[in-house]
Amino acid sequence: MSRFENFEKRWKIQGKIVCETNVAIGSGEPISTGDPAPVMKTHEGVPYIPGSTLKGVTRAAVERILNGLGIDVCKNKLHPSGKLCKSCEIFGAMSFGSKVIFRDSIAKKDSYEFGVRTGIAIDLDTGSTKRGAKYDIEFVEVGSEFPLEIIFENPKEDELSILFAALKSIPAIGGHSSRGLGKIKILIEKVDIYNPNDYFKTKVSPSEVMEKEKLAQYITKISTPYLKEK
Repeated sequence: MSRFENFEKRWKIQGKIVCETNVAIGSGEPISTGDPAPVMKTHEGVPYIPGSTLKGVTRAAVERILNGLGIDVCKNKLHPSGKLCKSCEIFGAMSFGSKVIFRDSIAKKDSYEFGVRTGIAIDLDTGSTKRGAKYDIEFVEVGSEFPLEIIFENPKEDELSILFAALKSIPAIGGHSSRGLGKIKILIEKVDIYNPNDYFKTKVSPSEVMEKEKLAQYITKISTPYLKEK
């Protein structure tokens, strides 16, 4: 079932992800025995964070915040009332499309370096090091930057407020966060807002642009109801 019969507004949210520690966005098993588990890379060898990963950690952050505010999260199922919870309204559920699209975030040119870290697996029964359990992890180094782009279809103000709060609250991304990797900071820098008329222009351009102080003031304004509830 589609929820997009009407196109009213489209928000293009832009910013960046800054690595505050080394970050390992793993692509799976090593290519060959003895190689470190590699980070995700484009065919040109540039590290990137998949949009699906960004969407997953953001949804989890939204649901933690909603739970903390005492707002029920339905875990992809319809409530007894037949309505979706706030998380599913934003991110979708069975037979309901997502209102948000997270683009793959390809590292900014010249902003990143690769490194390798050695890890040791621990036997949970004995508390000692497992035999033959040494392994290497590839990561992008602290200071690396990844552009962020999120498309939000027909957003409501309370949905935007929750999304912006969640993006600020994400503690880490990728693997081995319990070992100090993965700490990030997400900065929202600009929003382009489009309406249907904008796409009839010879050169498509947004009806409204918010950035810097104007954007900061707007985010504060729409957050006020939640701040009062808390």
